[in-house]
Amino acid sequence: MQSLDSSSTVIPPDQDNTVKIKHGYTPPIIIMLPEDPTPREKWEYAVTLKCLGQNNFDVFTNVHNTRMAKMMAIKGNTVEEIQEEIKETEKEIKDVQSDLESAKNADVGDQNSFKGKTKLLHKQHNIRLVTRELDILNVKLQRLQKRYKSAILFGRHGSKVTDKKSESNDDEDEEKENDDDYQEREGNDDEEEGEGDEEE
Repeated sequence: MQSLDSSSTVIPPDQDNTVKIKHGYTPPIIIMLPEDPTPREKWEYAVTLKCLGQNNFDVFTNVHNTRMAKMMAIKGNTVEEIQEEIKETEKEIKDVQSDLESAKNADVGDQNSFKGKTKLLHKQHNIRLVTRELDILNVKLQRLQKRYKSAILFGRHGSKVTDKKSESNDDEDEEKENDDDYQEREGNDDEEEGEGDEEE
């Protein structure tokens, strides 16, 4: 025989839930629309796109070319000097590799906003510059290693070059190769920038 108060252990259904199910209630969907870009953000994006998209942006080009030429220059003549310059160049390469990793991992935020697009342009530009620096330093290291072997061969230990003709030829070859490598990289970068502008 069932006790009289056994029904008190049964939990009645929630009346509110019953009504919701009965009438097919669904919660509202809230969509957060992005804020409208400010005139300043639009202007910054337009200026950045124009400046970084130019192949011959005089102010930037002159500064960049001067920096690249200085970075590529080789100063050492003796074995000891070249050894020291090789160490410095290897350290520079590690630093630039670290800079490249940081540039690739830079956060640009919402890429659909003008602010995010501007940051993305700067990020892509920085990656391109640092990559170019890394290429130049690697070429410089190869030149240094070549000069180091030449210095040992001609006995340039702790003194200036004994074989002036050989040194002159080495310098001319290196300068020509450096110019060719740099012009080739400049041409490739210009093509990439042109393709990027077409996509925009």
